[in-house]
Amino acid sequence: MLQSALTRKNVVLESWIGPLAIGAGAILVGIIAGQGRWMFLPAVALIPLFWFFPVEMALGGVALLLPFEGISVIGGGERGLMSLAFLISIWVVLVVGVVGHRLQRPTSAILWCAAFIAWVAASILWAVRPDVSLAHISTVIGLFAFLFVMGSFRITWREFKWLIILTVAGGVLAALYSLYEFHSGVSLATRDTVRATLSAGETYVNPNRFAVRLLLPLAFCIAGFISAPSKIVKFASLACAGLISLALLVVQSRGTLIAAVVMVVVFVVRLKVRRGLIPVIIVAGAMIAATPTIISRFQTNDRGAGRFDIWLVGWAAAKHYPVSGAGLSNFPVVYNDFAGAGQHLYMKKENDSHNIYIEMIVEEGIIGLSLLLITIRAQFRLLSKSRKRFSDSTAMLVACEAGFYSILVAGVFGNILWDKTFWLAWVLLTFAIMLQANSVPKHAGALTKEAF
Repeated sequence: MLQSALTRKNVVLESWIGPLAIGAGAILVGIIAGQGRWMFLPAVALIPLFWFFPVEMALGGVALLLPFEGISVIGGGERGLMSLAFLISIWVVLVVGVVGHRLQRPTSAILWCAAFIAWVAASILWAVRPDVSLAHISTVIGLFAFLFVMGSFRITWREFKWLIILTVAGGVLAALYSLYEFHSGVSLATRDTVRATLSAGETYVNPNRFAVRLLLPLAFCIAGFISAPSKIVKFASLACAGLISLALLVVQSRGTLIAAVVMVVVFVVRLKVRRGLIPVIIVAGAMIAATPTIISRFQTNDRGAGRFDIWLVGWAAAKHYPVSGAGLSNFPVVYNDFAGAGQHLYMKKENDSHNIYIEMIVEEGIIGLSLLLITIRAQFRLLSKSRKRFSDSTAMLVACEAGFYSILVAGVFGNILWDKTFWLAWVLLTFAIMLQANSVPKHAGALTKEAF
């Protein structure tokens, strides 16, 4: 299907929906002014853009705000702007898909994911603490709803391009803010070093979680440097990649740095552009040399900040719940029952698994872990089929693949399965596969090797 056929057409409703929207906006401005909440006025100015660019605004808002999740709270509550943007994106894309006839059958990978989510939900019935599982099931369902709706939506190249741009913008802004705070003395002190992160008042984002959220922007920056025909775009992409890489170094997340290395390896293998990556490698090497603390982090004999012992405990717990698991989000519940399995007693209330695969086998058993791995394998099979249609892989497709690989590697060192980053990476890869599978001549908006 031609991409132009998916673009929004003029609708009869526009003759009266415009004045109605203006009136509603005026009322909203009046309410904001009456309550003195002037900081929300810029957001009102963005509302009309949803009519002309609904998908770009909805998905772009998610990509832009994702690195700031944890500090972008609303009114001092627990829910942040990211959660609101996430919910809005699901409804906006669903409505656009229905009205514009842009919905399609979900892929086999998403159907396998549905089976995995169904098993996760069913584990509440035999969970050690059902109340703990019930407290987290809404998050699980919301994340799957995001994947299901986006994976059933036929996106255009223009919409995808803006999603890429806003993903990079969010990563660069977050990296700059983190570097500024670190330079100003705002940091998070741990047992062996001082690490950068994001903060707002007394609220700090987990450095490891923040670092993972910079992986997707970094992947697109690398792709932009490799494929952009303009020297200005190449330089801008390299500069953005340098800023994000520097932020990763001062955050000092060892698992994320390993994931970033895997990302670069995927680029080298898929695109065979070793020369093009030389400047990236030189910049990265210079940054590492200028940041000796990161080298000392890898030399520290802290057993992976206790992860090795946690994984031993997790393996002991998995043998106790081998088939059906202990139930959704019950790893912290059963952890202390098996803490003696670690070589060092690593006791901590509600301890995290620090590994999505160990978490799955403990909480969902061998069945749940198998369903997760089958789902991931189904996604990569779709990717392989898409790649075989062309002699050369596209830079943006490889960027999405490299980003998803890096997230899977980061999952070895952190519990990020139910983090929005994991699911956004999956959606981006699904979009890229869809665009390449339905590619048309370049002038019609195809996902080409030169496109950025």
